[in-house]
Amino acid sequence: MSKVFVITGGSDGMGKAIARRLGQQGALLLADVSEERLQAAIEKLAVEGITDVSSQVVDNTKKEQVEALAAAAARLRELGAIVHTAGLSPTMGSGRRIMEVNMVGTGLILKAFLPLAVPGSVAHGSSDAGYARRFAGAAAITTRGFHRWKPLLVIQHSRIQVS
Repeated sequence: MSKVFVITGGSDGMGKAIARRLGQQGALLLADVSEERLQAAIEKLAVEGITDVSSQVVDNTKKEQVEALAAAAARLRELGAIVHTAGLSPTMGSGRRIMEVNMVGTGLILKAFLPLAVPGSVAHGSSDAGYARRFAGAAAITTRGFHRWKPLLVIQHSRIQVS
């Protein structure tokens, strides 16, 4: 039986690109705040022959929604990986919302999924926006510093770092 790969932020950007790759290896469970974007992503994946895809609308700052996502993953199959790419760049909201999504949300995802995880199955993606001086606001600096504390594997656009 193939494993399930859970991808937060799975309907867009890095998450969608990762879904294309992992969808060739097993089932996908895509999570995002937008049902419309999730459905569009599922349709595009189907055109590419990736059809074993489930989705769930999740706001990663809501503990009960994150726990429901982890429970759904556990019911589907053995966890292949949780790839957490959901997040906001410094221009995508208020400082408070950015910190909630990038810090609190990441903590909730880790807490919910670590009991299901095996070594090497947790990946957390983030952009380099927090490093850019033009985005040197408090939220960017704080969340960038928090993102430096990542478990196991960090995906940063075109390069992979082990932390």
